[in-house]
Amino acid sequence: MLSSGNRITFGATVVRFDVQDALDQQYDDALDRLLNIDELSGLYMRRKFDRELKTLIDTSRITNAPVGLLVMDLDGVKKINDMHGHLFGAYVIGESGRVIGEVLRARGFASRFGGDEFVAAIPDADLARSESIAEEIRAAINAHCFERDGVTLHPGISIGAASLPESAADAATLFRVGDEALYRAKQAGKNRVSR
Repeated sequence: MLSSGNRITFGATVVRFDVQDALDQQYDDALDRLLNIDELSGLYMRRKFDRELKTLIDTSRITNAPVGLLVMDLDGVKKINDMHGHLFGAYVIGESGRVIGEVLRARGFASRFGGDEFVAAIPDADLARSESIAEEIRAAINAHCFERDGVTLHPGISIGAASLPESAADAATLFRVGDEALYRAKQAGKNRVSR
């Protein structure tokens, strides 16, 4: 019979058997959320996203499955900040993160990359599928009702799409290609998807 705290050795690996009650589990869940989830957007923190992306790319090398990457930047946040204040800008960023998360659901994962920038990874997504999901995100942001304190706000989103191995051979190049595509979307008039 095992008791909580018992250790079992398998060669050089030591495993500890623990029994957790509901309070222990709630504590672990709260700690995990603090460490891995961005409070404003509800998306992964950057370090969690980077770890998950590395695992996804490592797996894709074994399975030969593509990995889509979307690099996103909200349009109009500076104007919102200037006209209504930074609380309104933060509201738009947080709501946009929730919209992105909802569109991705079980298809992928995302992170707030910077102030009003986001990045998403999509397993089994070639470039065409990545662009399609990017268009879904763009349409959802445009359709979402951003309203705070009786003020309706109208941000847009520019998205650069890339895919491994179609666009790049490694994570750093994949991000660079996605970022360059985002720049093209901004240069072409914003609130659009580019590859």
